[in-house]
Amino acid sequence: MGILEILLSAILALGLYPAAGEVVGTDVVDDLVYVETTDGNTWDFEADGVEDWEIGDKCALIFFDNGTEEIEDDMIVTVRYIGFSERGEDFYDNTANSRYTA
Repeated sequence: MGILEILLSAILALGLYPAAGEVVGTDVVDDLVYVETTDGNTWDFEADGVEDWEIGDKCALIFFDNGTEEIEDDMIVTVRYIGFSERGEDFYDNTANSRYTA
């Protein structure tokens, strides 16, 4: 087993897992951003500067599974803005300054 496999196993053992999402709404009164993950679930997180998030923005999320099998009690640990696309099949990753087209 290589170092990457060992590291991934350790992360998963802690109950952390990654997901990709797209902003589907914002609430500027309560500073909430609503995100739909690729599995179809919708989540919200508090964000200072919620007005900077727009519908269609892409983000990477790290979740904590709370030590349970149920997804309903999972918690977002961190969110990273990764780009925006007007077309769903195009994805722009501003951290790598590259473009990926599926």
